[in-house]
Amino acid sequence: MELINRYVHQVGRKLPRRLRADVETELRSLLLDALEERAKDQAEGDTQFSEKEQAAILKEFGPPAQMAAQYQPQPQYLIGPKLYNVYLAVIAAMMGAGLVASIVITIISMLFKNTTGIALLAALGKGWSTFFSIALNGFAFTTLTFIILERVLPDEKIELEDIKDWSPHDLPPIKDHNQINMAGLIAEIVFTALFLIVFTAFPDTLSGVYYNKEWHVLSVLLSDAFFALYLPLIAIRWSLGIIQNLVLLRQQRWQLGTRISDLCLHGLDIFILGWILIGPSILSDSLFAAMSEISSTLASLINNVHKLAFGVVLVITIIETVGKLYRIIQSQTKVKAPVADL
Repeated sequence: MELINRYVHQVGRKLPRRLRADVETELRSLLLDALEERAKDQAEGDTQFSEKEQAAILKEFGPPAQMAAQYQPQPQYLIGPKLYNVYLAVIAAMMGAGLVASIVITIISMLFKNTTGIALLAALGKGWSTFFSIALNGFAFTTLTFIILERVLPDEKIELEDIKDWSPHDLPPIKDHNQINMAGLIAEIVFTALFLIVFTAFPDTLSGVYYNKEWHVLSVLLSDAFFALYLPLIAIRWSLGIIQNLVLLRQQRWQLGTRISDLCLHGLDIFILGWILIGPSILSDSLFAAMSEISSTLASLINNVHKLAFGVVLVITIIETVGKLYRIIQSQTKVKAPVADL
């Protein structure tokens, strides 16, 4: 019953969470009843329906968005199903544009300033407030616009989906969010182990070159503070990450325990990144001295950019961690619909 399951899943995704379980159960029952009614001439006890039969019934029931609209509380909405998907797309595009704009503004404002430590965090906070302001105003304007459109545009001018062209075979497969990416995990283990070996066993190989009228070799790129303060904690983080990935490869799926351990590792990432931002520089004094010989502006730029990069990664990591925590709570509290043996 692959098509039936995919159809019910798509309808459920378009409904409020409080209605989803009951509607999916009811809709699945209706579809099975319709199939059994259609196949009365089949041998008694034969409950296997072909994909062609499933597609025919689903075509009669209509596109998932149209079916979901029948279960939506009416008319208790500001933006109804006929414009809701477009509204979400516009909001997402506006949020993305606001984030890019705030990052660019922050980079430009800090480019030639000697901003370090707490001052850098303050600048990042200002950039975040810029994004919040853009997002809040854009969200309010977009929502107001769509509320007006919802009540001005006639219903017959907007179709939920093109019913003529819709085909049940176009239904996307149901995604298993607990499935692992085996190739990605193996690659992550290999590269993490490689970095761990290089940074801990062969730190002397971390050198570089620069050109100032002639080529010079810079034997040390990273500071003593990096090796004494940060590297031990980073090595522990990488080692724990390798262990977690090995467990995932053995389990073949994400489980609650590995989800929680992944959340803890992200918390450790946040601590390390925050410490690097407010603590001593990870770059060596010899690197800044070499860059100062070329240009004092270049030395200042390198100092600002590497701090800014860590700040951006910190913000992204915090957002990802909050998202992971929300999904864990959501998965444990939501009411799951009974799964029929199809």
